[in-house]
Amino acid sequence: CYWGQQRDISDPTLLKEIIAQVDINETEYFDKIESSEYKQKLRDTTQQLADRGGFGSPTMFLNGDDMYFGNDRIELIRHKVRGNL
Repeated sequence: CYWGQQRDISDPTLLKEIIAQVDINETEYFDKIESSEYKQKLRDTTQQLADRGGFGSPTMFLNGDDMYFGNDRIELIRHKVRGNL
């Protein structure tokens, strides 16, 4: 929704729509994203990305250190994973 449709994923109404589509427990989801544990995990993960030279989202790594940035790279990653590159 965010990268493909430029929709506002901070909107709880949209999040509820997404959650319903992927069969996630709504109460559990909202409890977790508001918890200090999950917020700290996000901060830690963001710092780890910065430490590895990443600078935005989505950033994906193949084989540990082969970094790709941006949703426009997903097709490239798909080809690489399949051995077409």
